[in-house]
Amino acid sequence: MVNAGAKTIEGTIVWTSGAQTPLKLWRRAGLDDVVRERHALGMTVAEIRTSLIHGDQSTGQKWRVTKACIYGKLRRLGLQPHRAQRDKGLDRGKLEHLHARGLTMRQIAAQLNGEGLLTPTGRTWTDSTVFHWLGRRGRRNELEGLHLAALEDAKRRGLSDRDAASEFNVRGVPRVGRRTWTADAVRQRRTTLNRRRRRMMSVRKGDSK
Repeated sequence: MVNAGAKTIEGTIVWTSGAQTPLKLWRRAGLDDVVRERHALGMTVAEIRTSLIHGDQSTGQKWRVTKACIYGKLRRLGLQPHRAQRDKGLDRGKLEHLHARGLTMRQIAAQLNGEGLLTPTGRTWTDSTVFHWLGRRGRRNELEGLHLAALEDAKRRGLSDRDAASEFNVRGVPRVGRRTWTADAVRQRRTTLNRRRRRMMSVRKGDSK
């Protein structure tokens, strides 16, 4: 028997074995209720869209809808879209713990992705997003320390700037803006850091006089 309402279609599948499986499907009008339910959970438009793509747990249905469609439904329902919280769902302590263990940004990203964890914006992790979500405090000094160590190691092993760039990309040594390393980038970064180090040494000498 099947009951078709304005928002749902409900029925029961009777198998040849005699077993019965209840069935429920949302109709197009019922999608408004699904969106309303997810909005009540505090989901942003992007999170609602991701949830709909992954599917409704009660029916297994999946919807490929645009953000504009969801905004339209919320407007018709008289609901105000939730603002995204930049660090919502972020376990910063986990990031800091993995980083303290000496894992590179790329290794941390691989572990988080392997555990099925997403960024606060609902995307997969990359070395750049790990670096971003570790937080701004001390990040510049941390990045400079990573680069200095990598550059000094490359120099000690006699690597050319091109070889160093290739190795940095493979190892996942981060750069700001998700940029890859090139020979010119290696050369410029070494020059910048050496200049900054000389400037700091000069300031310290001046302070000691």
